[in-house]
Amino acid sequence: YFDCRCVRCSDSSEMGTHMSSVRCVCTQGLAVKREALDWDSDWVCQACHRTVPGKEIEKEGNLIEEELAEIDMTDTDLLEELIAVHCSLSLLHPSHYLVIDLMHSLVIAYSAKER
Repeated sequence: YFDCRCVRCSDSSEMGTHMSSVRCVCTQGLAVKREALDWDSDWVCQACHRTVPGKEIEKEGNLIEEELAEIDMTDTDLLEELIAVHCSLSLLHPSHYLVIDLMHSLVIAYSAKER
Protein backbone atom coordinates (compact mmCIF):
# COMPACT_ATOMS: atom_id res chain seq x y z
CA TYR A 1 0.00 0.00 0.00
CA PHE A 2 0.96 3.63 -0.19
CA ASP A 3 0.07 6.83 1.59
CA CYS A 4 -2.30 9.02 -0.39
CA ARG A 5 -3.53 12.41 0.73
CA CYS A 6 -6.06 13.11 -1.99
CA VAL A 7 -9.49 14.51 -1.12
CA ARG A 8 -11.17 11.08 -1.19
CA CYS A 9 -8.55 9.38 1.00
CA SER A 10 -8.58 12.31 3.42
CA ASP A 11 -12.30 11.78 4.04
CA SER A 12 -13.28 8.93 6.38
CA SER A 13 -16.33 8.10 4.24
CA GLU A 14 -14.24 8.31 1.05
CA MET A 15 -16.45 11.07 -0.36
CA GLY A 16 -19.60 9.22 0.67
CA THR A 17 -18.73 6.00 -1.16
CA HIS A 18 -17.99 4.11 2.08
CA MET A 19 -15.76 1.72 0.12
CA SER A 20 -13.87 0.81 3.30
CA SER A 21 -16.51 1.49 5.95
CA VAL A 22 -17.90 -1.46 7.91
CA ARG A 23 -21.20 -2.23 9.57
CA CYS A 24 -21.51 -1.41 13.25
CA VAL A 25 -22.94 -3.98 15.66
CA CYS A 26 -25.71 -1.48 16.44
CA THR A 27 -26.99 -2.23 12.89
CA GLN A 28 -27.96 1.42 12.47
CA GLY A 29 -24.77 2.86 11.04
CA LEU A 30 -21.42 2.41 9.40
CA ALA A 31 -18.12 2.64 11.20
CA VAL A 32 -15.46 4.85 9.62
CA LYS A 33 -11.89 5.66 10.60
CA ARG A 34 -11.74 8.41 13.19
CA GLU A 35 -8.62 9.75 11.46
CA ALA A 36 -8.83 8.94 7.75
CA LEU A 37 -5.11 9.14 7.01
CA ASP A 38 -3.92 7.23 10.10
CA TRP A 39 -3.44 3.53 9.28
CA ASP A 40 -3.81 2.63 12.99
CA SER A 41 -6.83 4.83 13.68
CA ASP A 42 -9.76 3.61 15.73
CA TRP A 43 -13.09 3.36 13.93
CA VAL A 44 -16.29 5.05 15.09
CA CYS A 45 -19.92 4.35 14.21
CA GLN A 46 -21.62 7.30 12.56
CA ALA A 47 -24.92 6.38 14.29
CA CYS A 48 -24.20 5.19 17.84
CA HIS A 49 -20.62 6.56 18.14
CA ARG A 50 -19.29 3.19 19.35
CA THR A 51 -15.51 3.04 18.97
CA VAL A 52 -13.71 -0.07 17.69
CA PRO A 53 -9.92 -0.43 17.75
CA GLY A 54 -8.39 -0.28 14.28
CA LYS A 55 -6.55 -3.56 14.88
CA GLU A 56 -9.90 -5.32 15.40
CA ILE A 57 -11.28 -4.03 12.09
CA GLU A 58 -8.02 -4.94 10.35
CA LYS A 59 -8.12 -8.48 11.78
CA GLU A 60 -11.72 -9.06 10.63
CA GLY A 61 -10.98 -7.61 7.20
CA ASN A 62 -7.92 -9.82 6.83
CA LEU A 63 -9.97 -12.92 7.67
CA ILE A 64 -12.50 -12.05 4.98
CA GLU A 65 -9.74 -11.31 2.46
CA GLU A 66 -8.12 -14.69 3.24
CA GLU A 67 -11.48 -16.43 2.73
CA LEU A 68 -11.99 -14.71 -0.61
CA ALA A 69 -8.45 -15.50 -1.76
CA GLU A 70 -9.21 -19.23 -1.45
CA ILE A 71 -12.43 -19.36 -3.49
CA ASP A 72 -12.92 -20.37 -7.09
CA MET A 73 -13.55 -17.08 -8.86
CA THR A 74 -15.16 -18.94 -11.77
CA ASP A 75 -17.91 -20.49 -9.64
CA THR A 76 -20.86 -18.18 -10.27
CA ASP A 77 -23.11 -19.89 -7.71
CA LEU A 78 -20.50 -19.48 -4.98
CA LEU A 79 -19.82 -15.86 -5.93
CA GLU A 80 -23.54 -15.05 -5.83
CA GLU A 81 -23.84 -16.72 -2.41
CA LEU A 82 -20.85 -14.83 -1.01
CA ILE A 83 -22.18 -11.52 -2.30
CA ALA A 84 -25.55 -12.19 -0.65
CA VAL A 85 -23.93 -13.20 2.65
CA HIS A 86 -21.54 -10.26 2.77
CA CYS A 87 -24.24 -7.77 1.76
CA SER A 88 -26.58 -8.85 4.53
CA LEU A 89 -24.89 -10.77 7.33
CA SER A 90 -21.27 -9.76 7.62
CA LEU A 91 -19.12 -6.84 8.61
CA LEU A 92 -19.28 -5.67 5.01
CA HIS A 93 -22.06 -3.83 3.21
CA PRO A 94 -23.04 -3.56 -0.47
CA SER A 95 -20.60 -0.79 -1.41
CA HIS A 96 -17.57 -2.16 0.48
CA TYR A 97 -14.60 -2.68 -1.83
CA LEU A 98 -14.45 -6.43 -1.09
CA VAL A 99 -18.11 -6.86 -2.11
CA ILE A 100 -17.49 -4.77 -5.22
CA ASP A 101 -14.51 -7.02 -5.99
CA LEU A 102 -16.78 -10.09 -5.69
CA MET A 103 -19.32 -8.46 -8.00
CA HIS A 104 -16.58 -7.72 -10.51
CA SER A 105 -15.41 -11.34 -10.36
CA LEU A 106 -18.98 -12.50 -10.91
CA VAL A 107 -19.30 -10.38 -14.07
CA ILE A 108 -16.05 -11.84 -15.38
CA ALA A 109 -17.17 -15.39 -14.51
CA TYR A 110 -20.50 -14.91 -16.33
CA SER A 111 -18.66 -13.40 -19.30
CA ALA A 112 -16.38 -16.45 -19.49
CA LYS A 113 -19.39 -18.80 -19.43
CA GLU A 114 -20.88 -17.05 -22.47
CA ARG A 115 -17.91 -17.95 -24.68
